[in-house]
Amino acid sequence: MSSHASTSRWSLDYNANSVKSPSVAPPPGFSSPTTSSKGSKVTTTSQIQKRNLENLRQQKAWEVAVAPAKSVPMQAFMMYMTGGGVQIFSVMSVWSCLKGAVSGLLSVEKAFAPFTSASSSSTAPTSSPSNSTPTASFSQQKLVYILCQFALLGVGLWKCGQMGLLPTHDSDWLAFRSLGDGSGWAERTSVSAEEWVGI
Repeated sequence: MSSHASTSRWSLDYNANSVKSPSVAPPPGFSSPTTSSKGSKVTTTSQIQKRNLENLRQQKAWEVAVAPAKSVPMQAFMMYMTGGGVQIFSVMSVWSCLKGAVSGLLSVEKAFAPFTSASSSSTAPTSSPSNSTPTASFSQQKLVYILCQFALLGVGLWKCGQMGLLPTHDSDWLAFRSLGDGSGWAERTSVSAEEWVGI
């Protein structure tokens, strides 16, 4: 029984010290991470991972950049439904919209700080200059983020104009206009008693 088990092709000899390398050829497209005879290095797994992480950071930064744009239609619909009167609900809605837009404009660097710090730490210069990659720039994402915040600010200002809270009429600036003495106007509009009776 033991001789049959040893001659079976499914039996394993755990006492053998030498392990034979498999004779199976590598699949198409496989390249081992070794250095060629000419000295040119093949792309290592760590470099590929760094590149994938950088692409992931860019994708997440774009998600943060376009996130304010998703709330623009909702804010515009809410502003439209509240009407043009000065009410407590409409004033609170306008205040929250304007406050969110202004705070978003003032915290652009803070919104993208996690991506910038992570990118700079991962692309820190190493001993080999060929392995170092330039720090990723998120200027396009920041520009889109600022434009979205300006869109929210425009919606809030439009609602303020509908409510009559913006000085867009001539009557709003009467306090800053200089009035004449009114002598010419009095002469042109003076009516005698006879003319008044005739009227």
